Amino acid sequence: DKELITNMRYTIEKKFKAQYLHIFKFRFEYEMRYEEIADILRIPCGTVKNIIHRLRKFLSDKTNIIHPPIFTKTNERI
Repeated sequence: DKELITNMRYTIEKKFKAQYLHIFKFRFEYEMRYEEIADILRIPCGTVKNIIHRLRKFLSDKTNIIHPPIFTKTNERI
């Protein structure tokens, strides 16, 4: 849902530094894989995974809602 992603992005902008927002946009708006994000930002893939994990935790704690098409256990879209 585009509105949900927009709301999550706004929440992230207020809380986290710019790199987190870029990773959020690449992963959830552009549906890029971890490896692609790591290559673009020139950071380790593990760092990308760690940041996405932090973002998911923050957003789920903030909203008490986990949106299934975005947040899956296997990190793949349904």
